[in-house]
Amino acid sequence: MKKKLFQILIPIIIVYLLVFYLLYLRPQPQVIQHDFLESNHEGPLVIAHRAGDLIAPGNSMTAIEKSSELGVDMIEVDIHITKDGHLVLMHDPSVDRTTDGSGLVSEFTLEEFQMLDAGFHFLDINGEYSFRGLGIYKPTLREVFERFPDMNYMLEIKHTNPPELYGVISQKLWELIQEYDMQDQVMVASFDQEIIDTFNDLSNGSIALGTGEQSAFNFVITHKLWARNLFKPTGHAIQLPLHNKYFQFFAEDIIKGAQRLGIDIHYWTVNDEETMRKLVDAGIDGIITDRPDLLIDILEEKGLK
Repeated sequence: MKKKLFQILIPIIIVYLLVFYLLYLRPQPQVIQHDFLESNHEGPLVIAHRAGDLIAPGNSMTAIEKSSELGVDMIEVDIHITKDGHLVLMHDPSVDRTTDGSGLVSEFTLEEFQMLDAGFHFLDINGEYSFRGLGIYKPTLREVFERFPDMNYMLEIKHTNPPELYGVISQKLWELIQEYDMQDQVMVASFDQEIIDTFNDLSNGSIALGTGEQSAFNFVITHKLWARNLFKPTGHAIQLPLHNKYFQFFAEDIIKGAQRLGIDIHYWTVNDEETMRKLVDAGIDGIITDRPDLLIDILEEKGLK
């Protein structure tokens, strides 16, 4: 009886070990990292979310200027398209939350869009509307490239643009990047993997890419379920929140999994000092924050910037 049981168990164990090896232990080829993400300093990249959304009105020239003066490594901005086909910096599909206007970005011409007060609803850290009436507006990406040509950018094509315009937006973005010779100074990201794939095809794989939301989730789930070899990278950097209702994303298995693949990992959106310090100590590659001033202070204190 024991011999028969043993004969049954041995093949099961062998199959289990083989599957475990294939799904988890077998070495994987590393991602060929893009030059854009090569870092020559020890600390994480300081990535100003919406150009620094708590130090000035987000996605504005003022925010970019302040973050640039602070010495951030990268400016993250959001891209929507206007009615007349201009790529503008805007997070929401509508102008209601961040300006004194109302309606969808795609319903405004550029002239109409830039007449809106982009500082109207902004509350500074003292709880005051200190940017109202100062002529702050949301710029075009062209204006940004012209004024800050030496800055590095994470350009997020918003999935809240009209879906039928994804291809048009990707084409316009690629043409603009080439016109201003920004190929080595930008990374393109989106929550929608279809948008990333469309842009990647247009640019012939020449631009650094973030991963879409589904790809990032696949990375997490395959690592949490001990099946990490099922994950196939779709970009050069994974952007993750700290957690969702199912998983803790800021975890050793996630960080080591990214390092094993040779893919960068960036956490968003981190605005408190305690979490920043934990991320810095964990050796992650980038921190996306509305408070780049606070993060830079921490890195300088640690001798990392």
